[in-house]
Amino acid sequence: MRPRLSVTRQAVDLIKAFEGFRARAARLDDGRWTIGYGHTHTAREGAKIAERDGEALLLYDLIGVAHTINEHVYTPLNQNQFDALASFVFNVGERAFRGSPTLRRLNEGRPLEAALAMELWRKSDLEGERIIVDALVRRRAAEKALFLRPMTGWMPAPTPVLPPRLDYDAIGLIPLTTPVATRADLSGERAVAAREPAEEAPSRPETSSASETAAAAVIERLEALIAEPTAPQAEPPKPTEPQNPARPLHTEEFVKLDSIVKELPRRRGLLGLVGVLALGFVGIGLLALGVVLHVQSQYDQVLGVSPHTAGLVSAIIGIVCFSVAAYLVLDRLGLPRDRASA
Repeated sequence: MRPRLSVTRQAVDLIKAFEGFRARAARLDDGRWTIGYGHTHTAREGAKIAERDGEALLLYDLIGVAHTINEHVYTPLNQNQFDALASFVFNVGERAFRGSPTLRRLNEGRPLEAALAMELWRKSDLEGERIIVDALVRRRAAEKALFLRPMTGWMPAPTPVLPPRLDYDAIGLIPLTTPVATRADLSGERAVAAREPAEEAPSRPETSSASETAAAAVIERLEALIAEPTAPQAEPPKPTEPQNPARPLHTEEFVKLDSIVKELPRRRGLLGLVGVLALGFVGIGLLALGVVLHVQSQYDQVLGVSPHTAGLVSAIIGIVCFSVAAYLVLDRLGLPRDRASA
């Protein structure tokens, strides 16, 4: 029979640190009232208590929490694990704990996974939005640390012997958004939480530091050097007439040369277009040959390779040839360029 454990002072102190003491009853959003260290069962409007009474109410609430842990956890627990679970159950609620992954991992005999599952409970509803709250992140970390602390002291894990490595399976534990810092007023008539105002960036002092003064002096000196006038450059010499000018062309020679020059681009254009079309047809032929070789597996090896491989290579070469030909045709038809100015 498993021994029934009860909460100790370390569990009480952990809960008190995160709950905070409320001397006067405050109304919750659901209509209930709360007082002391998160007590709601007997809280009423207008009630006032001392801190000693608040701890007594907390111990009263922990009776049910301890009973839930003892009844639903079937694996043996040490006192640190029990106290950490007491704070966890008090925060998430007994009903939520009974259906939580933490309880399932505990009853499967997997306490390390159960401690990691505590970190799943880090969100809360604030101003109509479910967000990760920094206070819950810290509370889960404190509870997990207490849960994993052995009764006989920490187990050694020397860094040279067990150098840590990145666990890619735990990447999902990193939140995509920054946890929100919140503040709960413990003295008001309503128990509400609000976002903490963002801290303003410290204003820059008006007086310049020594490094800024030195940098300004260096910049001023560089600007002075760059602004110095340079010596005027001498005018380039005027081109002189050649001593032996070329013989001027006669009219008949000029007309013949002009016709030859005009005919060259036309011939080159026709030859280039024929070459582009030939390249396109070659690409289509290689693509068709590749499809046939790849589909018909009864052929013998082609150049020492299987027909599937030969067909794949032929198809790739055909696609490349056809793509180049198509690009050249589109370039000639839709993207004219001034060859003379190039």
